[in-house]
Amino acid sequence: MIHRCPHCRVQVDRNQKNCPTCRRLMIRRCTACAEDISVLASLCKYCGEAVEPVRGPIPVAASPPPPAAPAPEIEFVDEVRSVRWENPASGGRLARWWTTWGSSMAGPGDFWRKMPLEGGHRRPISYAWYPIAQLLTVLLPFVLLGTAMACDTWFTNIRVHETIWAGAIYLLLYPLTYVAVALGTWITAIAWHVPLKILGGKGNFEGTVRTVAYNSGAQIWHLVPVAGTIVAFVMGTVLNYHAFRNVHSLSKGRAAFAAILPILLGVLLVGGLIALAASGCIDADRCVRIHHW
Repeated sequence: MIHRCPHCRVQVDRNQKNCPTCRRLMIRRCTACAEDISVLASLCKYCGEAVEPVRGPIPVAASPPPPAAPAPEIEFVDEVRSVRWENPASGGRLARWWTTWGSSMAGPGDFWRKMPLEGGHRRPISYAWYPIAQLLTVLLPFVLLGTAMACDTWFTNIRVHETIWAGAIYLLLYPLTYVAVALGTWITAIAWHVPLKILGGKGNFEGTVRTVAYNSGAQIWHLVPVAGTIVAFVMGTVLNYHAFRNVHSLSKGRAAFAAILPILLGVLLVGGLIALAASGCIDADRCVRIHHW
């Protein structure tokens, strides 16, 4: 046993084999009495036997490995989903709506891969309603001006009162149209959710509400005369396809069938009406012939 390191002379604890400061080996066993002596000793202090001191470099103890990093408290197992409309910190409402609309039109596949699958109905419905709010806001000055110009006189209390009443009634359209959009979104989502579940869709009703609400942005194209109606129909179908693929985890074939389902139903309805009309005409001819006889 030694009390100081024979290399750096630092005081050490009993029975330590390596110096805690320089990490070099400090002791070895005497070949005669098996007691621990210094690696630099040439004579055993216990039995007096001459020993050969250690020649060459003294081995250095390996430094202990660093402690393992603590496990993270939160682990993301999938890509974080987000769209700008649902992130108020990313800018004003008008900028967020148009940016979200543009991303859905330019890249519907990537848009629906990033769409959150939870978070409630309020934000999707407000997205579907916001184009109407923009239109109402743009038309409000024209409504007030038109009401004022419709009066017989321009600078009377009657004109002011009528203008105020017209503006107040017009402002009621904001909450009324929001309620109408919410009811329309829920009813349309129910109409979509049933066939999607029949086709094996795995998404919940909230996912279908999000599909209806965010894909309603394609209706903006109706503001463009003639060609806008075609673009709105095509973009709505494409957006539905990608939504069904990502929200309800449908295969390509089933998602495509679900997306064109309204077209198929429309064709069947028109065909049925034509068939009924044709059969009615035939019956009418028979009735005419019978009447002549």
